[in-house]
Amino acid sequence: MLNGTCVVPGDVLANDHQSIVLGATRVTPCEASIEPPPVPQFTLRWYRSGVACGGIPQERTCASPSKTCVSPDQEHGFAQCIMYLGEGEVTCPEDYPEDVVLYDGMRDERHCTPCECGPPTGSECSLALLSFRDGACGELITAGTASSHAPGCVAAVPGKTPKSMQAIWQVNQPGSCEPSGGELRGEIVLTGPSTFCCQTRPGENG
Repeated sequence: MLNGTCVVPGDVLANDHQSIVLGATRVTPCEASIEPPPVPQFTLRWYRSGVACGGIPQERTCASPSKTCVSPDQEHGFAQCIMYLGEGEVTCPEDYPEDVVLYDGMRDERHCTPCECGPPTGSECSLALLSFRDGACGELITAGTASSHAPGCVAAVPGKTPKSMQAIWQVNQPGSCEPSGGELRGEIVLTGPSTFCCQTRPGENG
C-alpha cells in the first residue's frame, strides 16, 4: 500500500462505523558497509641501507692493533665493524663505538577500524491516506495524513463504507547519518635486525 497500490481490505471495512488508521512513519537506521575499508597503500622507502663484507683482517698493518688500514681510494664510506645478530639491545665495545641497526624485512600490522553510522538526522516523511467508495480506488471518500510525528486516521463517513484504500508518499526525505570509524591503526614493524658496531671512520672524529 505504501507504494500507491490500491488495496481492497475485504471484510475489514464492513460497515460505516469503522475508520482507517495508518501508523506513524519510521526512519530505519543506516547500515555501515560490510566490507572493511582498505588499508592505504604506501611506498616503501629505505632511508638507510648497508652492505656488509666478511673476511679476516690483516694483522700488523696499522700502527694501532685495534684499527684496520684501508686505502683512501677504497674507503667509499666503509668502516670496520663487528656484527651482532638477534633481538635486544647491544652495547658496543669502546674500540667499535658507533652502532648501526639494519633490517632485512618488514611486517605490515596496520588495519582500519570498523565503519559505523550515527543516528539518521534531517529526515522528513509523510503519507497521504485515502479511502474510496469503490473497490478500485476511484471514488474518493476521505483523505488524511500520517507522518513521523503522528499516525494518520481517516474517520468513517455515515452511509459511505470504504471498499478500498491507498497510501501515497507526500514527502520521502530519508536524511543522512554521520559516519565514523575507518581509522588507521597499527604500524609497519621492521624485522630481522642486525646490529653493527663500527669503528669511527677517518675524518669523522675531528
